[in-house]
Amino acid sequence: DFKKMQSLTFETPDLDRFPGLGLAYDALAEGGTMGAILNGANEIAVDAFLHDRIRFGQIAQLVEETMHAVPVVHHATLDQVFESDLLARAKAEELLKQITLLNAPPAIRADALFKQAALAFREKHYIAAENLLLKKLMLMQNGFVKHI
Repeated sequence: DFKKMQSLTFETPDLDRFPGLGLAYDALAEGGTMGAILNGANEIAVDAFLHDRIRFGQIAQLVEETMHAVPVVHHATLDQVFESDLLARAKAEELLKQITLLNAPPAIRADALFKQAALAFREKHYIAAENLLLKKLMLMQNGFVKHI
């Protein structure tokens, strides 16, 4: 019963243990549409966690990466706030695919790396293709993948 309480004591929150709270402080400090960006990314991240697509500790990581990737509009209209939320959700889904791939078994990661390298080579991004093939080679050298 709050009426019977004599006092409340608050401690400084541990932002290392609660990184989402730190991200909320960052969103407040940034202003503009950053709150909508945080919210949209968080909705996608929590849904991914609830459906076993990411671990609990990856929620804040996905939200933070989305916050860095989506541009903030200061002095935004209501339509711009809604648009920022939608952009954040789309970016979080895109980033989620990368995280999900990292959590995949090595053989699946290797196949995906090869497909990405082939696409990069076709688009004449030779250095990117080489880096992707080197990652696949490292998986092979570590005994995770038996074929090229």
